[in-house]
Amino acid sequence: MKRLVGFAVVMALGACSQAKGDAPPAPAEAPAATAETPQAAPFDMQAVPVSTRDLGAFPFLHLPEGFAGPNATDQALEIKYVFPGGALTAVEGRYRHIRVYAAKGAPWNETLLLRRLEDQIKTLGGVQVYDGALPDAVGAKIRADNPRFVQDLYDPWPYRFRQYLIRTADSRVWIELGYGYNAEMVDLSIVQEDLAPKAN
Repeated sequence: MKRLVGFAVVMALGACSQAKGDAPPAPAEAPAATAETPQAAPFDMQAVPVSTRDLGAFPFLHLPEGFAGPNATDQALEIKYVFPGGALTAVEGRYRHIRVYAAKGAPWNETLLLRRLEDQIKTLGGVQVYDGALPDAVGAKIRADNPRFVQDLYDPWPYRFRQYLIRTADSRVWIELGYGYNAEMVDLSIVQEDLAPKAN
């Protein structure tokens, strides 16, 4: 009986303490991020089959009927960031960038343009390696380095990118489509990495 009375007193004291506004115990803090926090895994380029198709002359693609790119930028050597699988990779090689619009008198159709370009890329043996917004790591790298290729883009920050890779025996061709803009245009960028051994 004494034990029951004692227990009741303890419970009453606890209730009084809560009634006075004592805060409940704080929840345990989440563990701090460690080196094991998952990041974008390195992209396995060897998983992309080597294309045996004849790619033709650089830049390998042609604009579909009804579209035009009047002001292309060409560089014999340029560095560009690609992000297959979300993992940041800097590539360099021959470069072309085209802002693609509807041809004069033709209606703008972004869906059709993306489909026609993707059909060409896949016919050449290309594989889509990314589709989405600019990854945080790429945005941070761009802000830190301010690379020249960003000057060619309409606006990389709020929009989407599709990237493709064509592997050949002696090169890697990276193709990027910047789309979903609040303007009737698509950014088309192509970089050809030359993997052939350089002569001494």
